[in-house]
Amino acid sequence: DEDWASKLAWSNLYKVSPQSGGNPSNFICDLQLPGCLELLQLELEYHKPSRVVFATGMEWAKPFLSALEFAYETDSQSALVNAFGCGKLRNGHELTFVVASHPQGKPGGLQAWADEVQSRLVRP
Repeated sequence: DEDWASKLAWSNLYKVSPQSGGNPSNFICDLQLPGCLELLQLELEYHKPSRVVFATGMEWAKPFLSALEFAYETDSQSALVNAFGCGKLRNGHELTFVVASHPQGKPGGLQAWADEVQSRLVRP
């Protein structure tokens, strides 16, 4: 699809990070988590995606999945995909999602990562 980029939205789970770069510390994550949970819920309600990719690994995604009450299965068959499942937002919108490791520097390159993620995003 030539128009694929117009169908893609990006959002960081944690909105505040060090000015010098890198990820926020656990302390900064804990401070902003309640607001970030609400913002993610609003972003998902607004955009109404059918599929969501958390390119963060499970450690970063788990607090959000738990708060949104998204059911998931862990994926022990893949070194790249940690979990996948379905979720229902408070406005009733349903989506499928995948939690995958960050794609940077993965064995097999970006194409292998994308293939693994895509194979788990098919609706049941």
